[in-house]
Amino acid sequence: MRKIFLILVVVTSFCINASDWGGKTALIEKMYVYPHAVIVVQGDVYAGKAGCDNNNKWSFNWNSFTPEVADRVYSSLLSAYMAKVPIKPIFHSTECGPENDKKFTGSLVI
Repeated sequence: MRKIFLILVVVTSFCINASDWGGKTALIEKMYVYPHAVIVVQGDVYAGKAGCDNNNKWSFNWNSFTPEVADRVYSSLLSAYMAKVPIKPIFHSTECGPENDKKFTGSLVI
């Protein structure tokens, strides 16, 4: 499972918008997947440079990405969750995501 996750991450090419690399590397605890957005609970208390809520969640709207990139992002996140691989998400430095959580740029560090 870890091998599949690593392949997905390597194959995936994400865009990095104004990036905030201050988040911590941690396991994904829960993911709430909605038709319009995804909310990820990761246990990270980093507030982010954008001034979003200081909580353990981060989020993104599906329409932030092309359908192909959205599929890759979801596959990578689901693989990390299932394989219990800690990840470090990269957040947007000037915008907040759904529910005023830190906005995920689509890039991550493993």
